[in-house]
Amino acid sequence: METKIGNKMVSGKLVVSLMIGAALMSLGISPASAAFSDKDAGTRGAQFLKLPVGAKYIGMGEVGTATADDANAIYYNVAGLARLTKKSGEYMFGGLFLKDKVDGESDPGLHWVSFAMPISESIGSVGLALQYFSYGDINKTDIRASKTGTFAPTDLAFNLAY
Repeated sequence: METKIGNKMVSGKLVVSLMIGAALMSLGISPASAAFSDKDAGTRGAQFLKLPVGAKYIGMGEVGTATADDANAIYYNVAGLARLTKKSGEYMFGGLFLKDKVDGESDPGLHWVSFAMPISESIGSVGLALQYFSYGDINKTDIRASKTGTFAPTDLAFNLAY
């Protein structure tokens, strides 16, 4: 089989081998260009929103998009609220395995509270959720790495769903 490229006839084997070579070269280039630098500092916000919620959905590999039919539908798939037949609520705390950086007193982790209820068949369902993430206590340091105190960063998201 031959393919015409421009004014020249080229064999199909050559075209396929060139395409495979280009794909392999791009695989080698991607990891090299993904190196982190100082320019990337502070460019990603709200990463806590990617943390999964709901023990049922976490245990099933986060398949909540297809099966959400309770208060956790607010997080995974809001359309799942349409399948609610009764009130639903959930609280979840997901603790981190690593302890905070100071004295182990604070509990870094994710808190998830959600509530949903059907209003009527014609109106639909409503829900609210609160997602709170605490990073624990972290030491403050100056330019000489001397401890100057502590701080406890947190993130908060409030969700309304209809």
